[in-house]
Amino acid sequence: MAKYIKDKANTDRIWGCDFTKEEINKSNIFVNPIKYEETTIKKDQDNSIDAYVNNIPVQFRFQDGKNKKNMKYSPTIRYKRIHSKKIGQKESEWFKIKKNRDENKEYPKYLIWGLVDNFENPRMFLDFKIIDINKLYINYNKKLYRILPDDKDDIIDSGDPYVADFRELYKKENKDKSSSFITLDEVYVEYSL
Repeated sequence: MAKYIKDKANTDRIWGCDFTKEEINKSNIFVNPIKYEETTIKKDQDNSIDAYVNNIPVQFRFQDGKNKKNMKYSPTIRYKRIHSKKIGQKESEWFKIKKNRDENKEYPKYLIWGLVDNFENPRMFLDFKIIDINKLYINYNKKLYRILPDDKDDIIDSGDPYVADFRELYKKENKDKSSSFITLDEVYVEYSL
């Protein structure tokens, strides 16, 4: 829990940085002037909405690039928190967004993802992308995807066998195995640094 609280504090701090707002402005996805609004803890937990940009719900995820051997990173969305004591938090953002979208409830339309130079003293993004979550789920619901674990064993979620050209999304676990993530396809990147 302490790691989560520290990561959340770092992520919130990066969200508040001027260089984050500059990249969002450069994207031209959101009409200027851009207005940023915070969300509630309940919206975050129930709807996976971290903030609003011009009244459009977004989720943001930032990763620390300090001490990384390889700068080739992909945007991810949390899949599961395997060891969470709260049953409703085991299935994470991937499932919450899908459920809220299917039930016509509010969900984030975009994922704003960035790899920063240093979580403790962030000065710039090494990589930055804005992903269209809505398009991803439309194609996922059409069974144009299947989700595979990192090692390509055990298909978790099968694509439609009648769709010859479905894409594969990979599930990755973090080092301590507390969470797993879906690596998102570059097809849905609406803006990149």
